[in-house]
Amino acid sequence: MVPTGPTIRRRLALAMVLFLALFGLLAWQLFRLQVLEAADLQRRAQSQWTRESLIAPRRGAIYDRDGGVLAMSATAYTLSVSPRQVADPQALAQALAPILDMEAETIAQRAGDRSKGGVTLKRQLDAQVAQQLRVMMAQSAQQAEDPLQGLYLEEDQRRYYPMGDMASQLIGLTTVDGVGQSGL
Repeated sequence: MVPTGPTIRRRLALAMVLFLALFGLLAWQLFRLQVLEAADLQRRAQSQWTRESLIAPRRGAIYDRDGGVLAMSATAYTLSVSPRQVADPQALAQALAPILDMEAETIAQRAGDRSKGGVTLKRQLDAQVAQQLRVMMAQSAQQAEDPLQGLYLEEDQRRYYPMGDMASQLIGLTTVDGVGQSGL
């Protein structure tokens, strides 16, 4: 039997009520998210996508009265490893030991300590060593199983004294972190 006029109207009315209820529920959810909870959601999004970090200023050069450089800063590099990302600490140590001029056991021990999120392997690396490491990391990343996974090379600063000990008492010294210890 084919439904007649009153049956079809009831079904249409029921369908319309269901669609209106769903539309109302959707409108309420949009209102709740965009108006009532907007400030909290913006705060949460901001905290997920931003972070505060201290950017150390670059130390300037110190010149003598004739314009000769007594002390200057140059780019150095820090090599860090994330032990939780290292699959084989021994393979990593064997690959890095000759370049870093470190014992393979020391590197393997640091890279294998999974209780830490990040470990510094060596600081104050010069540009040539950093370039060697970049090439190795790029070649290693193309392999199916990357033995150098988890290595990070970060730019740092190093203080140089081109004139050697000349006026060292006056010029002063800085730590590896760039903190002045004495002098200018």
